[in-house]
Amino acid sequence: MKGELGKRIRAARAYGQMSQTEMARKLGISSATLIRYEKGKVEVPSLARKELTQRVIDLTGMDERWMMEAVGGPGV
Repeated sequence: MKGELGKRIRAARAYGQMSQTEMARKLGISSATLIRYEKGKVEVPSLARKELTQRVIDLTGMDERWMMEAVGGPGV
């Protein structure tokens, strides 16, 4: 479903207590791109999806299975 990964990225960012600017900088993307992902305006490109998701997990400590597959709960 469109925007589902973006919703999980937003939840992970909140869990990690980061601003959009801080997370975007740590991910190496622009704040505008992160905002578009979180709002579901654009999808994370399929080639970058796994790498970006893993970086979000590493930065925030979110549950890997939840971030990758939306299975289980968001926390560890």
